[in-house]
Amino acid sequence: MQINTILNLVLKDYLKTQKEKWTYIIGSSIFFVVFLLLYKPFGLSDSFLSIDTTIFEKLSFVLVEGINVFTVLSLSLFFFRKYLKKNKNSIKNLIIIFSIEVLLIVIIPATPILINELFIEGHLYMSILLLKEYLVYCFFMLHIS
Repeated sequence: MQINTILNLVLKDYLKTQKEKWTYIIGSSIFFVVFLLLYKPFGLSDSFLSIDTTIFEKLSFVLVEGINVFTVLSLSLFFFRKYLKKNKNSIKNLIIIFSIEVLLIVIIPATPILINELFIEGHLYMSILLLKEYLVYCFFMLHIS
C-alpha cells in the first residue's frame, strides 16, 4: 500500500457523537493532569521539590494546564473541525488536526513566557520538549489504532 492511500483512508466512526467527544476531551484533560502530577517531566520535579514553590502554585500550574488542554480540544472538536472541507476523518486530516492541537496546547501557556522572558531559563526549550513528547505520543497512538 502506498503512503498516500493510507493517509486518505477515512475512519468512519471516529468521535461522531457528543458523548464520545466529551469523553475524549475530559479523558485527555484528566490524563494530562495526572501525567504532570505523577511523571513530572522536564524538570517539573525540581520545581515541585523547591522550597519556594507552595502547594497552591503547584496545583494552580497543573490545573491551568488541564484547563488549557480541555479548552483546546473543545474548540477543535466543536468548532474548528466544522471548517474541514472533505474527508474530515481521513488519517491525513486527523494527523494535521492532532499536530495543530498539540502546537496550541504547548504555545498557549508558553505565550507569556515567550513575550516576557524570551529564551531565559530554558522555558522555550521546555515547551519544545513537551511538544516533541506529545507528538511522539500522538503518532504512537495513531500507529497502534
